[in-house]
Amino acid sequence: MKKRRFFWTLEKEFVNENNDFLYFGYACDQFCDVYSEFGNAAKIPDNEPQSIQAYITNGKQPLTLSSFTDVYGSPCRYIYVELGTIEKKFVPTKYLNNLLHDKVNVYLPDEYYLAVNDNFQLFYRGVIQAVNPYNYYIEIKTKYGKVFPRYYEWKPTINQIGTYELTLNVYDNNRNLLGSDKTKLIVNNSLKENSQQNILCIGDSLTSGGIWVNEAYRRYAESGGNPAGDSKNYLNFIGTKSTTNYPNVGFEGYPGWTWQNFMGAESPFFDENTNKISFKNYVENNSYEDIDYVYILLTWNGMTEKFKTDFNLGDGHFKYAQEMLDLIHSEFPDAKIRLMGLQIPSQNGGMGTNYDVNSVYGDAYGMLVTAMNYNKKLEELSNLDKYKEFVNYIDIAGQFDTDFNMPTSGKPVNNRNEETEIIGSNGVHPTTNGYYQIADAVYRSFYNDFKVSL
Repeated sequence: MKKRRFFWTLEKEFVNENNDFLYFGYACDQFCDVYSEFGNAAKIPDNEPQSIQAYITNGKQPLTLSSFTDVYGSPCRYIYVELGTIEKKFVPTKYLNNLLHDKVNVYLPDEYYLAVNDNFQLFYRGVIQAVNPYNYYIEIKTKYGKVFPRYYEWKPTINQIGTYELTLNVYDNNRNLLGSDKTKLIVNNSLKENSQQNILCIGDSLTSGGIWVNEAYRRYAESGGNPAGDSKNYLNFIGTKSTTNYPNVGFEGYPGWTWQNFMGAESPFFDENTNKISFKNYVENNSYEDIDYVYILLTWNGMTEKFKTDFNLGDGHFKYAQEMLDLIHSEFPDAKIRLMGLQIPSQNGGMGTNYDVNSVYGDAYGMLVTAMNYNKKLEELSNLDKYKEFVNYIDIAGQFDTDFNMPTSGKPVNNRNEETEIIGSNGVHPTTNGYYQIADAVYRSFYNDFKVSL
């Protein structure tokens, strides 16, 4: 690729009486090498701010940067020059739009599963880490579908079965790239008739009402309804809990629970004879035939920090998650496990309704960041070599419309005005339509699991 060269002269003199280092701050859209007349070079990771150091001699010396080369063809953007301490910071006006804080994180999973004749929607709020993602220019690049202000959608046809790459770019008003990520859209057509598949759904309060479990079952196993069911009645949902509307559809959902609870003595999987968790004993005691698939939606409970970005696979939720995955696989080596990510919490007041200012959950955007990073680590867990053959990550956040499918109510605009505004009335528990969107993501996963081999 042809190299681009550009030149930048600092119209300023620095006095360096203490042999300080000169710092050049910059950011790049792509991997690139940077060279200066001072002989510095640095390999820059994608979209990460970096700094290089150039040592200059004592005394008053004009500085000129020249021949900065981007070996991949996309110029690096220089953010500031700093001598010694921050009090000497110098920011050229033409680079003000590229300050480091303008970076936007995008969290797309490795893949989304799509079903023929099912309308897939990717909601920007669920994958772009921003207080207001709609303030940016969002570009979708892929082969099929349509782009709308809040989401991308595509209803694939039978002739579009296959895998397609989708790129989501986030730009500022001057089309400076601030963030980008890619995913794969995997379109399947489920016509294959299988033998009975025994499915165990595990979760907290989002599962305890059975709404998403029942709807996922209805869409695949029954006929009629909207969207119409597929009449594939070989799915058998096992579990000790059920609802009046679907007494034959079982699940295990308990409000307030985390991975740790399900691996403890209160768990429905606890074997009192051995004082250990045993899924095999659970199946035998309840006269279930087998476990073929496990869908797990955990955990909005037990989050200890807002703006948490450093989840560790070796402790906290992920320690108990791995214990559960290891145990299920040891007792049911043919079972497939599907880890479901968290949906984005209410961003229009629901967190404030349920939690006070001293709770980490009381910060709606802070918990959005925590949820996105939890999901990222959950996908990382599923991709570990020890799990990747039988564990898949299902991203719920991108398929969930938190702007409209979280509960709301009218609230006076202030203490002295009876006019009302719509404010969120629940922080993390969706409306029925929101639960249906979670079910839709599971339904699309069924299409990937039970697809016809091409």
